[in-house]
Amino acid sequence: MRKRALLAIFVVLLLVGAYGAYVVSYPKYPELKGYVNPFAVTKPIDMVQKNWSKAHISFKLATTRDFWKLTKPWDVDNSQVKIVKHTIEYNGEKITMLAMGIPLKDKKHVIALYEFSKPVQGVTVRSLLL
Repeated sequence: MRKRALLAIFVVLLLVGAYGAYVVSYPKYPELKGYVNPFAVTKPIDMVQKNWSKAHISFKLATTRDFWKLTKPWDVDNSQVKIVKHTIEYNGEKITMLAMGIPLKDKKHVIALYEFSKPVQGVTVRSLLL
C-alpha cells in the first residue's frame, strides 16, 4: 500500500513538473505594432460578480498562459482576487467576458486579466500588469 501511494505521488509530481516546464518554456509573444482594442467594438449588456473558491482561482490562473507571462501563481494574494462576469455584444452576438483583478503579494501591483468566450478582433485573452 505504501509503495503505491509513493508511486502515485511521484507520478503526480512528474506531471506537474512537465506541465510547469511546458508553460515556462512557451515562447514570448511578439510585440504588436498595431494594437487591437477589443473593448472598442463591444457593447456591455450585463455584469455579475463571481465568488469563486481559492482553489478555482488558483486553477484558473495556473492554466492561463498570459498570466504566466506576467507573474507566477504563488505571487498572488488569492484572498483579494475580484472576478466579474460580463455579458457583452459583439457583431450582434452575446458573448461572455471574465474580468479578473488580481493583486500581488508585493502590495504594489495588480494584474487585470480579461478572457472572452469567443475571439473579439482575434483576441481571446488580454492581461495587463498595473
